[in-house]
Amino acid sequence: MPILSAPSITPQQCRDAFNLFEKDGALTTDNFKYAVLALGLGEKSDEECSVMINEAIGGSSSNTNDKKNKKNNKNNKKDDGDADGVSNSIHYNAFEKMCLEKAPSWEQDLENVFTLLNVSGSGKISQADLKEMARKIGENDADPIINQMIVEADVNDKDGEVNFDEFKKITLLSAELPKGRQPSRPGQSRNVGDDEY
Repeated sequence: MPILSAPSITPQQCRDAFNLFEKDGALTTDNFKYAVLALGLGEKSDEECSVMINEAIGGSSSNTNDKKNKKNNKNNKKDDGDADGVSNSIHYNAFEKMCLEKAPSWEQDLENVFTLLNVSGSGKISQADLKEMARKIGENDADPIINQMIVEADVNDKDGEVNFDEFKKITLLSAELPKGRQPSRPGQSRNVGDDEY
């Protein structure tokens, strides 16, 4: 299913994160780590940020050609919009490319959420799992909603629990994925670009 291999981060989200943290049109190591954290790419140390920035702009601090690359990048910074000649700074184009390459796929994101909701570790989400998760977030009167969620999602084997395939189906049917990437309901054809299904 090609939709599930698409990055879970959109170019617009990259742009928003970049704009939120950029200074003078670039992200330095200090604000880069907040931008990638905002995109859900995890908390990074200053060293990890420097490595990611250097990789994104095509350099390496141990590379003997790094000075030449920095000079070329500095001379071309207004044209390529990637690097400003300083190895701890990145411009938007390189930032977006790096984020989209490092972003987990929709499938990976779904697997992570499924694992989080499967509190018991049984490989299926049960009513008890959802009740425990609801309790953790302070929703103590969620039983009717939880029961309805299980009934709606448990479509394959009707065992009162939701396996990953069932979770994936119900999640994708209700998700607001980027335009042109929304799945169709089983038996329904979709045209790319349709806003509703």
